Amino acid sequence: MSMLIIALICSYLINTVCSYTITFPTLRRNYAVVTNVNIKQISDYEKTEFIKLFNSVPLIMFKNQKINPIEYYEFCKLFDDKHTGEIIHPFQHSRVDIVPQISLRGNCYIKDLHGIKNTFLKYSDPFKNTLVWHQDIVGQGTSLPPVISSMYMIKTPYIGGNTLFASLEDAYDNIDINIKDKIFDLKVIYSNSNYDIMNSYFDYTGYNRIKSNELIIKKEETIITKTPLVIYSNSNRSRKALMLSPFRFVKFDKMSCSDSFDLYRELMSKYIVNKDNIIDIKWENNDLLIFNNRKLIHTSTPTIEYKDNDRLYYSCFLSTKTPIIQC
Repeated sequence: MSMLIIALICSYLINTVCSYTITFPTLRRNYAVVTNVNIKQISDYEKTEFIKLFNSVPLIMFKNQKINPIEYYEFCKLFDDKHTGEIIHPFQHSRVDIVPQISLRGNCYIKDLHGIKNTFLKYSDPFKNTLVWHQDIVGQGTSLPPVISSMYMIKTPYIGGNTLFASLEDAYDNIDINIKDKIFDLKVIYSNSNYDIMNSYFDYTGYNRIKSNELIIKKEETIITKTPLVIYSNSNRSRKALMLSPFRFVKFDKMSCSDSFDLYRELMSKYIVNKDNIIDIKWENNDLLIFNNRKLIHTSTPTIEYKDNDRLYYSCFLSTKTPIIQC
C-alpha cells in the first residue's frame, strides 16, 4: 500500500474520530446542541457549516468550550456579517477591559477579573422574585437590537439559574388570523427610563410590570422608542415574527393604554409564553450559547433561587447594521 493511500486513510480516520456531533433536543428542532468540537480550532468549512446551522436554528449550544473573552467575541462575530465594533450593552461597570463589547454578568463577588476588581455583581430588583421576559436592547432607544446575543457560562449555580427561551416566529405563526390583521401595522412604544424600570416589579408571569412608588432614584433623560410589532425575521422575508419586549413596554400606538395591555397580555399568554413554545436551558460550566435575539424572547429564573450560589458568565450583545424589516 502506497504512503499516499495510507496518509489519506489516516486523515479520514482522524477526521471521523474528531468530527463534531449535533443533536436537537426539542420536538420542533429549534434548538441545536453541538458537542465534540473546539471552536478555537475549527476550519473554514466548519465555520460555514455552523453559520448555515444558525440560519436554520435560532438557538445553538456549544458544549465544553475553554475560551477567553477575545476568542469568545471573535466567534460571535461569525454569525452576523453586518456586525460593528460598537459597545451597545449597558453594563459599563462590568465590561471586560480587553474586549469592552463583552460584559461580565451574574450574581457573585469578583476579586480581580478582566480589569474588574472588588465588585459584587447582582441583578436588579425586577429580576429577584420572578421571570422577566425580554429581548436584548429592544426598546432601549440607543442602538439597533442585536441579531446575535450570546452567553458563555463560567460558573453556574447548583440550584436555579436556568434560561428560558420562547420563539417569536412560532408565536406569530400560531396567532389567529383576525388578530394578525389587527396587529399588522401596530408599533410598540417603549421607554428607556431607568426611573420607570427600577420603580417597578413583575408578577409571576414575568411580563406584567407593576409600577411602585416605594423607590426613589434620580430621574434621567427618557428616550421614547417606536418599533414595529410584526417584522420579517430574516432578510429573504420568508417568515414573520413578533418583536415585543415586556421589560420597557409602554403601549401600542393607535391604541389606549387599557386596550394595549389587554392585547399585549393576550399575545404573551396565548402565543408566546406557553408550554409548547418554551425551551429550558439547563447550564453547565463552559457552555457557550449563541441565539438570534430578533427571533426569540428569553428570561432567567428568579435570582432569589440561587442567592447563596455564585453565577458568572460572559455576555455579548453584538452590535449590528442589520435593519429591522417591517412588514
